[in-house]
Amino acid sequence: MNNNSILRLFLLMTIGILITFTACNDDEGNGPTGPTNKTTGFVISVVTPNNTSLVKYFETLPTGTADISDGFDFLAFNVQDAFNGALYLQNTDGTSGISKIVVDENGEIQVAGQLTTMGRVDPISIRDSETGVYYDYGDATAINVFNPDDMTFSGSIDMSGALYPREEVTRYREFYIRDNQVFAPLGSLTSPIWYNPLVTHIADIDAGTFVGNIEIELEGPVRHNQFFGGRYVDENGNLYITDQGDLLTGAPARLHRVNSGATDFDPTFELDVAGALNPMNLILKAFNSFTYIGNGMAISSVAVDTPAQAIAILASVGFNPAALSAEQQVQIQVILNEAENAAWSLIDLNAKTVVPIEGIPSQNVNHRFTITEIDGKWYLPVETSSETAYYSYDPATGAAEKAFDLVGGEVGNFVNLESNN
Repeated sequence: MNNNSILRLFLLMTIGILITFTACNDDEGNGPTGPTNKTTGFVISVVTPNNTSLVKYFETLPTGTADISDGFDFLAFNVQDAFNGALYLQNTDGTSGISKIVVDENGEIQVAGQLTTMGRVDPISIRDSETGVYYDYGDATAINVFNPDDMTFSGSIDMSGALYPREEVTRYREFYIRDNQVFAPLGSLTSPIWYNPLVTHIADIDAGTFVGNIEIELEGPVRHNQFFGGRYVDENGNLYITDQGDLLTGAPARLHRVNSGATDFDPTFELDVAGALNPMNLILKAFNSFTYIGNGMAISSVAVDTPAQAIAILASVGFNPAALSAEQQVQIQVILNEAENAAWSLIDLNAKTVVPIEGIPSQNVNHRFTITEIDGKWYLPVETSSETAYYSYDPATGAAEKAFDLVGGEVGNFVNLESNN
């Protein structure tokens, strides 16, 4: 072998050793890494006058004013759950399917994955990094399971053997996950009405099987009352399920409990939340945005009283809701929808008492808002004729104060990326 051949062989061996060494270093995690998504910070959205959504990322908690008017524009941005820094919602362009939304290293809102569905998707609920459930409007008698991490379909739970009290097409209004079980209140596909009795289906997520039904008799038809960000299971495993009553008949919105380990409503626990706040409240016995905050306490927006204009109309028919004309019913509905008479309140679930939180303006009880926990404080949205803002409430001190004003549209979502809802 001549000297040139020896030299070429030496160079090839040297290059091979360097490649092998570099590859080993990469395998050990010392090589270059791809872009990383934000897992801290806050995503805030507003709804514009055109009913689209503006969305913006904040590295730190806003103070003073949070201006979302220059945020990313989406046709819709209705967050239904969040986990490990990702948001899960119906596709933002309005098409069928689930989108996994993340914030990239530059603070931009990005679609990280999608799951194709047959129809609209609502609700979506995440149990852990590998398991979530959703309802597909195109699959009326099933609870579908998916992997939130890689956005793959895991299978369907056949719920066709469950109790369906009416012959009309139905849907699930909310998913409450407790351990391996999902509780799913049933309602109409075409209206916000639940049924009387209130029927809730139960399924075992891990086994992929229908478990049973629970039902409770109410005073009238009830309405959907859930929202993203709510927490419904306490430290002991008790699950709280709400209904919203009936505004026109005066049937009060109530809070119900399924005790830890049970698969039926606790007959000893039922709370008329607005009635506990004000027993003289005649027809607007409503509450909304219920969230369990710990130590036997919950927060909710609760109607304090009934507007005088509505009382006058009801008095004209002898306080008999059944005697109201169609025109009078519309008048009362408009009054109730515009009234700013609901107070963010503390619910003591053990004592069954309800007390307004001082220092936060009243608003309309029909607003369904995200409540956000940050460093032990709870951030409560307020939307009135004079302001759109978030207020903070500190359970440790009982103090409430304005956190920041919101500019760019009406209240949308407020997500703490460190929190798994």
